[in-house]
Amino acid sequence: MKKMNFKSKVSRFSVILASLLVISAPSQSLSLSTGAQNWLRADLEALSRSKIIKAPISTWPVFWPAIEADLTNTEISEVAPKLRAAFTRVKLEATRSLQKKNAANLEIRLASKTTPLTQFEQNTLIGDRSSLSLEKQFRNFEAHLQFNLEDDDRYAPMDGSYVGYRSTKSFIGVGKINHYWGNGHVQSLAMGNTAPPRNGLFWRSASAAPFELPILRLLGPYSLSAFAEILDDERHIGDAKLIGFSASFRPLSWVELSGRRLMQWGGQGRPETAHNFFDLLVGGRDNCSTPDCKSDEPGNQIGALEVSFDIPQISSSVFIQYIGEDEANYFPSRGAFQYGFKHDTVIRENFWSFFVEYSDTVVGRRNGDLMFDTLYNHGIYKSGFRFHQISLGAPTDNDSRRFSFGGSSVLRSGDRIRFLVDSADLNYESLDGDLSAHSLAPNGAAYRGVEASLEKNYGKFDLKFEFSYRNAVDGDIFGLDEGAGFSLTFQKSF
Repeated sequence: MKKMNFKSKVSRFSVILASLLVISAPSQSLSLSTGAQNWLRADLEALSRSKIIKAPISTWPVFWPAIEADLTNTEISEVAPKLRAAFTRVKLEATRSLQKKNAANLEIRLASKTTPLTQFEQNTLIGDRSSLSLEKQFRNFEAHLQFNLEDDDRYAPMDGSYVGYRSTKSFIGVGKINHYWGNGHVQSLAMGNTAPPRNGLFWRSASAAPFELPILRLLGPYSLSAFAEILDDERHIGDAKLIGFSASFRPLSWVELSGRRLMQWGGQGRPETAHNFFDLLVGGRDNCSTPDCKSDEPGNQIGALEVSFDIPQISSSVFIQYIGEDEANYFPSRGAFQYGFKHDTVIRENFWSFFVEYSDTVVGRRNGDLMFDTLYNHGIYKSGFRFHQISLGAPTDNDSRRFSFGGSSVLRSGDRIRFLVDSADLNYESLDGDLSAHSLAPNGAAYRGVEASLEKNYGKFDLKFEFSYRNAVDGDIFGLDEGAGFSLTFQKSF
């Protein structure tokens, strides 16, 4: 990966700051969370476990009106003392995101090392990056414009930008945003945010109150999401469409149920008729067995089921995600699993959130009928479930085990700290030398890493310091800079 020298990095500062000086258009914060922040996610989950937030929160970006509705109905005196700081932080963020206020945000990240094994908060920030975002609202129309300078040409200048229309309980927009569907803090097998965002349409809806219809009311508070995007043209079938649907419900205050569905359809040389799209939706003609029907086979599908159980008595939760790359009786089949445990506690008067996660992307592990080189690959869409050769699901891609342990805290001083211990065996069935379709390690490799970060506020701006040590063992990992690494992120809101 091309690295920039110090002179080029200083030039970035100059370009961004010069752009900032000419900003004159009024702007306003928005109804969608525009960034993946671990401290915010930990606070939302802690408030959800305590039944303060009732709307599902495993689909990102979160829809702020639903969160604000829950917070507005709660007085801080009703909140447990250890959660009052988290309650105040989230309520402040929700208010800031929905109030009429001029806003712009400048962020500059300088990193000595890069890694393709990103996590929820890192999003696509695997290397040096500068971004300037502006937010604008006119009546019910919103716009988030983001201007990026990036040392990797896979990331476009306007990635992260969108415009859209907000109603009382939903939002519809067009642009280039990332989606993260799952309870994992490190990765999701279904829909992750490591790959760059794609051009497309999206719709988002959520409510802290159930549906009004009698039967649907039993599903409880809900969160619904859908999108249709265009993939890159540097693939086996160029310009294929990526279509996604997600639905999460809380039928009980301590249970969140989610169903996700992702589909690759159409593209160069593939049918794009209404009838073919209907066949894709009903899933009745997948994996046809005769050669003459392959030319009209609808597409490639991935389905996921996820359940999260809160255990408020011990401030903990457990989640399981099952993802299937095929369908049987209208349910995902030939699948893989992810498991996770989360726990909140107070240490020396500071509130901490910890998590443990494990995933295995080998198909058939549960029943012992192992199928390698399968989960994110496809016989027709041979570039697989990827964008610019980066997995759209788990960044570890096919046939990989990953174990992660981490924690984060917003200290009483206001400083934010986080650590992560990470271990993965990538494409491990290929360690014997057999080449396979894998975006990071075609011949297999083992990964070991530790990370720690500290974010401090200096009144008018924030600085984030990160340290990491990462190694590839018994193989090579594309895009991984091994050894000790440091990064510095400067952020200022206007």
